[in-house]
Parts: sequence; structure tokens; C-alpha cells
Amino acid sequence: MSHVLIPDVVDVQGKPVFFVQSGSRDSLDVVLVLHGFMSDYRSMQMVAEKLSVPAGTAILLPDLPGFGSSEPFQTNGASLNHYIDWVELFLTAAAPSAQRVTIIGYSFGSYIAINYAARQPALLSNLILITPVIRVARPVRMFTTILTTYQIIQWRQPMLCISGGPILT
Repeated sequence: MSHVLIPDVVDVQGKPVFFVQSGSRDSLDVVLVLHGFMSDYRSMQMVAEKLSVPAGTAILLPDLPGFGSSEPFQTNGASLNHYIDWVELFLTAAAPSAQRVTIIGYSFGSYIAINYAARQPALLSNLILITPVIRVARPVRMFTTILTTYQIIQWRQPMLCISGGPILT
């Protein structure tokens, strides 16, 4: 399946936010795709275009504040909490009827997504992280390095399991 993504703009915190979308703003089911640091929505556009989602599901790819065509925050420096607050406000503006949200976060976008999920677990239906930016304790890092090395030696491809079945076609 291929989705046509249409450019749009909403107002968040008094500033225009550029995003592309597929589906209706009145959708109950929404997939929010958050790009990584030093990029914009285009870095995740091909992923979003190929998502396998039920009919009536809206797909939203915003330019995060300070990236792409979206203006930066008005404060002197942005914190993670600024971005989490912004995601809540963006969803309210771009998908006011949303009742079930799947967030796909890439790199820095995954860091925002994890923290948003902790704040809004009732709204979240799925959380998909691609090369997540997370703080990992040293024993876990060592185990991950050993496991990854073993997989490379054995020529095994790591698998990502997503609740609810495959979302990429």
C-alpha cells in the first residue's frame, strides 16, 4: 500500500508547524511519525508512505520545532519536556479526534516518543522505535554488544516484533 502525503500547516503555540499527512483530521486512529535530530519529515517519508494501516487511519509527519520548515521554540534552548509538550499540542491541533495513537520514532524522535508514551499511556496504542536514543546501563550495553557481535558472526538478522502484527509492507 502506498499513501499520498499532503502538505499542511497547523498552529502550535502561536507558530505555524509544517507537516504532511494522509487521511482525515477527524480520524480516531492516528500514526504519528517523528524524525530524528538534524533532519525533517522527509527522512521518514518513505516509511510513512509504505505503512500498512487500517482504512480511516491518519498518518502525520511533522517537522519538529527548529527543523525543516517549522520554527524553533521561543525559549533559549529546548528541553525534552518542550518537545513532549509540543507533541501533545500538535496532536490536538492536527488530529483533535484521535483516540488511539501509534508513534513511530526515529533516533531523537524515539526519545521524544518514549517520554510521551510515559506521560500519555492511555492514548498510546503502539510504540515503534527505530534506532532509539536511550540511556542504557553498562551491563545491558555489554550484553547488547555481545549479542550483536554473535548475530553478525552467525549471519543472523535481528528481528523487530511489533504488537498487533506487521505495520510495514
